[in-house]
Formats: sequence, structure tokens, C-alpha cells
Amino acid sequence: MIAVRKIDNMAFRYLSETEIKWLRGKMNDSRTEVREAARAAHGVKFPHYERNMMKKGLTTWSLEFYIHGDVWDEYGDETPVHMRFFADSGGVMRRIGYSAPEAEMVL
Repeated sequence: MIAVRKIDNMAFRYLSETEIKWLRGKMNDSRTEVREAARAAHGVKFPHYERNMMKKGLTTWSLEFYIHGDVWDEYGDETPVHMRFFADSGGVMRRIGYSAPEAEMVL
């Protein structure tokens, strides 16, 4: 009962790192009452914890983006730009030539 009361008080106040570790340890406690109270308090205190843990496991292998529009250079001149950029997981970014779609080409 002491552990359950301590857990119940944790849900609505600031927790130190030591208390957070203790609470997360109690989430796997062998006693059902303590385990359920710890899971409930942790859910109230950290509602997005599971989602954030899942996001940490996600990895971006590459990024690709296109620029279709007008860009102004350092002299203030407007230039139409149609470019494709590709970045890989090693941090290397490459510019790849790309022609504008037929509907966007201006003669």
C-alpha cells in the first residue's frame, strides 16, 4: 500500500529523474496493484511516451525534394527554377537536373 500511495501522488507533481526511473521500474513489478497503479500514473504523466519511443526507432534513409518556382539572386533578378535534390542517410546532398513539367513550362 505504501508503494501504491507513493505512485498515486506522483501523477500530479513534478518528478525528478530518480523518481521517473523508480516509477518506470514499478511498471513491471510482480505485484498487480503496484504494476497497474504505476502504469496508470505513467500514462497520466507521460501520455505520449509510447508514441515517442516508437518515433525514436524510425529511421530516414533518404530525402528527396523538388523546387518549382521563381528564385531571386543576389542582384534581385527573378529566375525560374526547377530542380531536384536528393540527400542520403550519410548526409550527402546531391542536386539532380530536372526539367519542369510540360504544363508549367513558359515559352
